[in-house]
Amino acid sequence: MKKLFTILCAALLSAGMWADTAVLSMQLGANGAEAAEANSITGAAGSQAEGWTIAMTGNTEKNFAHSSKPISCGSESYIGLKNSNGVQITVTAPAGIFASKVEFYAHSNDNSVDAELKEFDGNTCSDAVTAHKSDYANPTYIAKELATPKNQFTFTFGGKQACFVAIVTYAGNTNPNCAEPQIAFGDWNDTEEGFPVTITTNEAGVTLSYKVDDADYVTYTEAFYVGSKAVVSAKASKEGYNDAIATATAPLHSIERQLTDDSFAFAEGDPVAEGMRIIAPSVTLVLHDNAWKSPTAETDIEAPEDFGYTAYVAGTTNPSPKDGSLPTAGCFYTFESKADGVLKVAAKMNGGKELCVATADEQLTVKMNGSEVAFKTAVASASVYGLIEFAVKKDATYYVWAINSKIPLFGFEFAEGEDTAVESTMVSTKAVKAIRNGQVVILRDGVEYSILGTQF
Repeated sequence: MKKLFTILCAALLSAGMWADTAVLSMQLGANGAEAAEANSITGAAGSQAEGWTIAMTGNTEKNFAHSSKPISCGSESYIGLKNSNGVQITVTAPAGIFASKVEFYAHSNDNSVDAELKEFDGNTCSDAVTAHKSDYANPTYIAKELATPKNQFTFTFGGKQACFVAIVTYAGNTNPNCAEPQIAFGDWNDTEEGFPVTITTNEAGVTLSYKVDDADYVTYTEAFYVGSKAVVSAKASKEGYNDAIATATAPLHSIERQLTDDSFAFAEGDPVAEGMRIIAPSVTLVLHDNAWKSPTAETDIEAPEDFGYTAYVAGTTNPSPKDGSLPTAGCFYTFESKADGVLKVAAKMNGGKELCVATADEQLTVKMNGSEVAFKTAVASASVYGLIEFAVKKDATYYVWAINSKIPLFGFEFAEGEDTAVESTMVSTKAVKAIRNGQVVILRDGVEYSILGTQF
């Protein structure tokens, strides 16, 4: 996964202050035509709020309707939006646009009962709408400012159904200094081996985009993982710009963890995903299953005193095939050895489930908590915590799995080149030649045959 990106300015306006407005009314159709009644309306091309969306998010079954008469807003008049009484409304600006002020021109949809602006941007208020249905030419004027410019805000009219027009001022400084950027990640790009990333600053009109493979301006680092997501941070530095530091959550193509020593223990909340690789200097662990549970801490572990592990991962599907041949699906683990040595796999074997450790060529008899366990043999009738221990050879891949069970894995330890009490019994799964008492024999599946086919 590439860590470095280049920051490119896609659109920069001249420095200085600016201000503009968007008019939210029922005239959000193309070129200012009346929009159809709907729960959510987005300004069409040519409207006075192109790309803006207004929606009754408080009740998605309700639709905006048209005011019976155009509402006067100073020198202009617009067909108003008629809301549903007491339903919260959300306004979303186009990407890179941040609202700073909202002016409401409103009247109650009743000839005698007032309406009221009861909430704005999450804060309770009580601004009376004293203009009534017949007062469309002289509506109540309410002005609200956002404490900080926002791309999205909410408001709620209550007391009585209201008809209104909202004129939104969006303002900021177009100096392209990157302050409080927002980061959006696209899907992983296999060709470029990276995430397409867009940074939008709170200065409207300035969009900054990342490009893979150049470290001039931006560094990208993985901060931590949550399930199969990566929470990442990005820092942008460029002459004439403030440093921009932001974090965002991105989808993961895969997870790799580089270790500095040959031991590893999962911790509660650690990342886990299909194909995850934990790379130690002498061995690499790979997790296999299409779905994984996040590491869970065990609170009541009955294990040898030197066990020392507290949290495990496990897949969600039993491995298959189920006949003892190497698994191709479901929950299993592979260890790719880079040196001769002894591997100790910290695990829980569920009661009565058969443990399997093998390479493509050999089936192993191993030890768990000091007791020998033959290939495809249940460790015990009850669940057992401990270390599955066996010798490994350089440049070999070892499979660890259980028949009809998902092994909870806590971690591993590797000791390079150490002598071990483990006398791993290798049982060939392929027909190979051997010599027994000076006679040529054939070995297959742990059974010896003479050259003439007579079983010993």
